[in-house]
Amino acid sequence: MKVLLKTTVAGTNYPKTVIVLFLFMSLSFQAVSSINDEIDRIEQKLGVRVAVKLPVLGSWDVVKYRICSDTSVLIPYLRLMEREYSKYPKGYFSKIGIRTIAIGEELMINRQKRAAIPDPYKGILFLSVDKPGNSETYQVHVMHHELHHCAEYKHWNSMNYHWDSWSDVNNATFNYQGSGASAYNDSSIDWYTINKPFEGFINMYSTTAEEEDRAEIVAIIMTDAEKPLLEKFLRDDKILQQKVLLVKILLTEISGEEDTYWNKAFN
Repeated sequence: MKVLLKTTVAGTNYPKTVIVLFLFMSLSFQAVSSINDEIDRIEQKLGVRVAVKLPVLGSWDVVKYRICSDTSVLIPYLRLMEREYSKYPKGYFSKIGIRTIAIGEELMINRQKRAAIPDPYKGILFLSVDKPGNSETYQVHVMHHELHHCAEYKHWNSMNYHWDSWSDVNNATFNYQGSGASAYNDSSIDWYTINKPFEGFINMYSTTAEEEDRAEIVAIIMTDAEKPLLEKFLRDDKILQQKVLLVKILLTEISGEEDTYWNKAFN
């Protein structure tokens, strides 16, 4: 026999099961309302659609992710993204052709887990709330890295543009490995630690391709926790000094802002 426990709410007796259901619905409504408020503010601020409730289809069937329904994870991630992307000039997303930021969890391409995937062909940037190694710094770094790939595509109509001015500053004997994909095929190498393995490069991943080299420099400049490492490297690395200058010139051209904007971001 099922007995409904009684309790009093505002002088009226209701079954406790009804009250628990009411409280759950109330909390659920508050969570949805809070998410919607976050999204509305970010969309207005950045000038881009933020998709969290329905899957977004990109250019490739091999890109897959799950919707994240955990508001305790999603809301902090949204706020982190807002903080980081607010570092860019107003209207930057429109200028680089990004119309949608799709946020989910367990983001993959060809069954390889990724923290972010750029899809400038459809104006989409995919981001994952997953936190590898519990590292917020890594999440932030990837946000800026992949965003820059989108910026270069809009600027040069290519994700792997060969920029003569860039290759000219490297040592004459150096050759990039070909593409960033090489890092996913060889797990024996520490690709991502920022340790300046060679003159002119902040990590091994930046040696894979010139577009990855530039994206890594942009990411370390824009990631507050990593920027001091770059400042340390710049003291005695003339190649890296020239690359940072070229990145600033590139971002100035892409954004249409004055040099002073990026001078401030770089300092």
